[in-house]
Amino acid sequence: QKRTRESFDDGTELMDWRNAAAADRTDARRDYILDTEDIPNMISTMAFETFIRNVDSNFGVNMLAYHDITDTGRWQALPYDLDGTGAGGSADLPGYNFVSPYEVPESVGRFDKTWRSPFLAVYDEPDLRQAYYRRLRTLADDYLATGWYRQRYQDLVNQTAPEFQMDFDKWGSLSDIEYSRLALFRIIDETKFNILSRFQKPWAVPETQSADAT
Repeated sequence: QKRTRESFDDGTELMDWRNAAAADRTDARRDYILDTEDIPNMISTMAFETFIRNVDSNFGVNMLAYHDITDTGRWQALPYDLDGTGAGGSADLPGYNFVSPYEVPESVGRFDKTWRSPFLAVYDEPDLRQAYYRRLRTLADDYLATGWYRQRYQDLVNQTAPEFQMDFDKWGSLSDIEYSRLALFRIIDETKFNILSRFQKPWAVPETQSADAT
């Protein structure tokens, strides 16, 4: 749904961008995304969506795309509608390891390459993929290794306990309160293990950034 500049164009520019990014990997496609995408924004958004395990996020639904026509001329991705955050562990969703834009579920199992092609085109480039994994590692070092993410969730659990109980008493749930809470703690722990240990590979998640890095 086009939300701005409705009289400026009919919105086909969005599909043109997505389709061009979905083309086969070539030097021309690389030049195209370097010329038309806000690369730091795309890398940070990709890492953010992976880090929070958002199960329902792409340019077909739950993602805003902003085209800065009058200034940089570049596209940006803006997260929107995050109720798919904290999706189940890999044991609950086989095949979904939540470590790259290729391994995050697409809208409850549906997949169309153009829905996430602006991200995939960035990830397909080895140097940009390296920057993506560096950003993901930084998030993990700041919020998982320090225990911040887990503690923040515990703080919210404590603050919302009365409302949680009233909501459960009135409407019920697919599971009891304690199970629901423990499930998300387990997901946070799996995310920490995945990024800091399991997927720390020469071609994937790097080690912690050195203090004197260039």
